Amino acid sequence: RPGAPVTRALCCVMLARVFFPEELDRFEAQAQGQPWYWPSLMALARKGILAGTWWSTDDSWRGADDSWRRTEDIWWRAEDSGNFRVDVGVSRYEMALLLYNVMARNFESISLSEQDAASQRIPDWDRVPDRYAISVSSVYAAGIITGHADGSFQGGNMVTRAQAAAVVYRLVLYLGVPMIPVVGV
Repeated sequence: RPGAPVTRALCCVMLARVFFPEELDRFEAQAQGQPWYWPSLMALARKGILAGTWWSTDDSWRGADDSWRRTEDIWWRAEDSGNFRVDVGVSRYEMALLLYNVMARNFESISLSEQDAASQRIPDWDRVPDRYAISVSSVYAAGIITGHADGSFQGGNMVTRAQAAAVVYRLVLYLGVPMIPVVGV
């Protein structure tokens, strides 16, 4: 179902498998009785990839909102059912932030002039929330996430599975991450 939204859980699994396989292996060894996405979630949390997202080990951005909870050194919002809401889709804003965090973890950065040039090419830039501005302009400048046909970012839209696969692949190429064949999938 490539047109279906990628869920938070699936997004975590994709990113952990591709960019942090050693950390993922460590948590898979401890995953007895945990949900299927738990090793990936923990691997990304420990690497700082979830900073500033719906799950985070950093509480400096969370403010005074008491709907946030802390479990296993991860902050999460107690939405509706009071769980991690792993079945919720990932917005283009959230995906940009996750990909930007992977770039930063790999010591990759986009210059301010490149970020500014990218923001000038995004027709709906004025709708990008401040908390996502650096990540959106960075991944856009790097060509990892591209705009729609009209160049707009439409950050509130959910990322499809096909789009998630494409942007993860572009980030692999951008970072020069070696691809390890997976057997038995």
